[in-house]
Amino acid sequence: MPPKTRRIPLHHGDRRIGHVRLSPSPVGKSDAEEMIASLGSVLWPLLRGARAREALREGTRLRDLEAQRLEVELARAEAARGVTDEATRPRQRGGIIGRSPAVHEMFRRLDRIAHSSLSVLVTGESGTGKELVARVIHDESSRKGRPFVAVNCAAMPEALLETELFGHLRGAFTGAERDALGLFAVADGGTLLLDEVGDMSLAMQAKLLRVLQDGEVRPVGGRTSRKVDVRIVAATHRPLRELAARGAFREDLFFRLDVLSVHVPPLRARGDDIMLLARHFLEAVAPTKAFGPDAATWLLAQPFTGNVRELKGLVEAVSVLTEGRVSHRRDLAAKSERRPARSVPRDVPERLEDLEAWAIQQALHREQG
Repeated sequence: MPPKTRRIPLHHGDRRIGHVRLSPSPVGKSDAEEMIASLGSVLWPLLRGARAREALREGTRLRDLEAQRLEVELARAEAARGVTDEATRPRQRGGIIGRSPAVHEMFRRLDRIAHSSLSVLVTGESGTGKELVARVIHDESSRKGRPFVAVNCAAMPEALLETELFGHLRGAFTGAERDALGLFAVADGGTLLLDEVGDMSLAMQAKLLRVLQDGEVRPVGGRTSRKVDVRIVAATHRPLRELAARGAFREDLFFRLDVLSVHVPPLRARGDDIMLLARHFLEAVAPTKAFGPDAATWLLAQPFTGNVRELKGLVEAVSVLTEGRVSHRRDLAAKSERRPARSVPRDVPERLEDLEAWAIQQALHREQG
């Protein structure tokens, strides 16, 4: 009868992790046998690492399958709701994307005003994309291909804003070592966006009004004026009509700016555009990632007082912080908890008289919508 093979157990501490079969030896227990018996503590870390790598590969495979399943479910849900219908098909103009009734109404208004050369007043809360709307107005007008220049009227003091808009001559003030063109001259033949025009001082408003009335600009320190051909697009989150009625904004300037107007709706009034934009922003920074159904439900329930700007920042942050390919409600909520708490939109004024004007403007927009 041939000799039997022997099984030599392998241990790591008190734990048995396997065994090795050893062919019979003509002598007793060999040195090889003793060496094999001591290999347990050496082999165990290698076995554990191999198992961990296999578990990681399996986890990645399952996450990929889950992401694919979620994408199919979301596509089916959208198809079931009829979002491929022409009336609700996503549209893009410039950097503006949307399919909600509010956005389609804004696009229809842009169709009517873009080809004109008249001044336009763009209203809407901070973060809604008023500069994008101004850019569409320029790009779809006869001035396309000519300069589009933007200036934030709230970002600089009055004296600096004056030189920025009108330019200056050498020696006009301390530090003016050479002549400099103003933005009116730079934008000649094109479009000038006056962003946050409602924050301009009354004195600066008077100087702007003179340029709009005469079509001429005089640099600071200069004695002669030059003709400029500029289409003005002004943007504001403030209720200019009510401010003008109280004397807080020049009424004559308001009527110069508000020849045509377009309102940019807040994100909370755009319904399913929230998910449309969220997926668009996620695709731009992490094309292999997706949102789970619970994340979509959470996003649609948020007020987004910071509007599109807030949504974009949230999606970009979560795309980096989320482990795996699918972002869930917990990932979004964790990031959202670190945002400054606000119970009302950031554009609600603090002064009572400003609050009354703001409330009237919001009611008018709801009635028009």
